[in-house]
Amino acid sequence: MIVPSLCYSVYACFSKANEVILSFLLLANLVSSSDGQNCSALQPGQYRCDLPLIDKATQQPIDCSRETLQAPVACRPAPGIFCNGQYFTGEEVGFLGSVTCRFVTGYRFDTALLLSVFGGLFGLDRFYLGYVALGLLKLGTIGGFGLWYLADILLIAIGIVGPADGSTLLTPYYDPPVTLLSRSPLTVYIG
Repeated sequence: MIVPSLCYSVYACFSKANEVILSFLLLANLVSSSDGQNCSALQPGQYRCDLPLIDKATQQPIDCSRETLQAPVACRPAPGIFCNGQYFTGEEVGFLGSVTCRFVTGYRFDTALLLSVFGGLFGLDRFYLGYVALGLLKLGTIGGFGLWYLADILLIAIGIVGPADGSTLLTPYYDPPVTLLSRSPLTVYIG
């Protein structure tokens, strides 16, 4: 008795087996990813986040958390991205991202630097930043005989000396901030 077979040749048998395996893998992938990935796990370039609203008094995002130094912003997945169980057109909010912010209390960088240059011999910069005892000492020694005066100009200009309350000096949000560079395992030196 001759048994009818779907395999007329060795090549036909392998191609049928490949089709079955490919169909099974495709079906398994569709079942396992029916909800899609979480939108917050998208790669940069697959979403666009809105700019934060800036507080005019502090020059920082309005909803800046003092504990985490993060502010929430609405992020929109790119058109055609499937996540959180839906396709996005680029207009819908997919998730809330965050931007970093700084803790500021109103001490301005430009004011501190100008007071250091023009009133540093009398300790006006230290009084302004909240260091009353150091301001009195600087006043009594005429700016530490001029040496402390010069050092304070440099220290304020590069951001080492800041307000006594631990906040950072206020600079406009879209200007480059004064940050202290430090050496860490992630630091890359070129040269």
